[in-house]
Amino acid sequence: MNKEKLCMVIGISSYEKEGKKSFTVQLVGQYSQAEKEAGAVGFKVFNEWTRIDIGYLKPGDMVTPVYDRGFQDKAVLGDVIVHKDVKENPFGDLPQVIAGNPFVKSSK
Repeated sequence: MNKEKLCMVIGISSYEKEGKKSFTVQLVGQYSQAEKEAGAVGFKVFNEWTRIDIGYLKPGDMVTPVYDRGFQDKAVLGDVIVHKDVKENPFGDLPQVIAGNPFVKSSK
């Protein structure tokens, strides 16, 4: 598993327009080595839009986004690989505010 591509789901939404359902997933991931060498610090947070059904995802899931070639050769989210085998939080100091994150210790 390439840790640079491993992401955590932090949000997901869906909507339907003209009979077609779409999803937007918000992810947090590591910067690439090239981005770090250029001065990036912290974590990369980004949105991905797709028509594939990813309604089974939930905040805290560890995933690898898989991209396809889309309209005008732009990358579009074509699949998501869910990693159930992640044993430790690869995002270190990421603020632990994500509901459902298995790495968050309950205060109850």
